[in-house]
Amino acid sequence: TVMNYEDEFPDSPSIPSGLPDRKMAVKLAQQVVKQSNQTALPIKLSEIVKTLNTERRKIIVKGESLSSGFSGQIVQIGEVTGIMYNSNHNQHRQRFTVAHELGHCLMNHSIGMTYKELINLKNKLKIEKEANIFAAELLMPKALITKCLKNKKQTIGELANLFDVSEEAM
Repeated sequence: TVMNYEDEFPDSPSIPSGLPDRKMAVKLAQQVVKQSNQTALPIKLSEIVKTLNTERRKIIVKGESLSSGFSGQIVQIGEVTGIMYNSNHNQHRQRFTVAHELGHCLMNHSIGMTYKELINLKNKLKIEKEANIFAAELLMPKALITKCLKNKKQTIGELANLFDVSEEAM
């Protein structure tokens, strides 16, 4: 069954203000991982995207050679969401960027916001933090990290390798 995120999070998003909603971002990421039935590491973003694609929503992910300061972008055209990431960045950065942009998409960060509200620094910081929280939980689910640590003591580097993320992200 396909989850309807708008029904699951009816209050998200209103125009963002204040602190990021960590609980909502983590819960959403956990639901997405669960829905994609992934238990092996690393989390495969292609499987997540495949699971999220429905008749009502189509997500396309594409790498492009972009300037070094540009990590990614989301573009919405009707029911189609395009996620573009910088193919010049390393694999870990690419994965985090795609997960981050998926967070923006699923949390409807720009829906219903005026241009002025969207560029407001306080609002921008909040939605960027929420997308980062979502991406971190999507790529490094706390439950799977806990499971790995229960089985054997591992270094940050070993965990980062298992989860296919950078040591800084881990």
